[in-house]
Amino acid sequence: MLTKLKRMALGASTALTMTSAAIAGPYDAYEGTTLVVNFPAHPHYNAVMKILPEFTKETGIEVEVDQLPYLKMRERQTLELGQDEGDYDLIAYVVFSKADYVYADQLENLARYFMNPKLADPSYDADDLIDGYVYNIGFAGGNKGYLQGKTGSLFGMPYGSETSVLGYRKDIFEKHGLSVPETYAEMLDIAC
Repeated sequence: MLTKLKRMALGASTALTMTSAAIAGPYDAYEGTTLVVNFPAHPHYNAVMKILPEFTKETGIEVEVDQLPYLKMRERQTLELGQDEGDYDLIAYVVFSKADYVYADQLENLARYFMNPKLADPSYDADDLIDGYVYNIGFAGGNKGYLQGKTGSLFGMPYGSETSVLGYRKDIFEKHGLSVPETYAEMLDIAC
């Protein structure tokens, strides 16, 4: 899998160096390429799949999607990433898998792609992303392994996020003299 991506990046760099931008479009070197991606069966990714034809029209790159339930993704990704050249060119991983994949050298370090003007989209603005999401899903290799740090780097980009909301009945909390929990430990105390 990663071998294919590295070849594509090298090919793009070489093609851009040797070909004038006036003669060829930015994606001409990729015309006819097919990428295989693994997405979870989830509405966020269903939205991506709806715009893939537009991506193909603009770039000439076809995208095949292997969509799996979250609980099946880790097993399949581990199998594919463990091979010298698996089926996937791109995966959407669950954050809990990130450190294991990075530790096993199964994810590509993305920093060099963003730092190379020949590979980075000049209109891309990293400030558009929320730091906490980028750190959570994308960075690994720091002091704790799964977070950013002096030795950490970027291995993924957030696509969407989910959050949890606590709903409670104010009248019941007031009746029993309870305060709204601010930590999971406090929530556990109230629940038990």
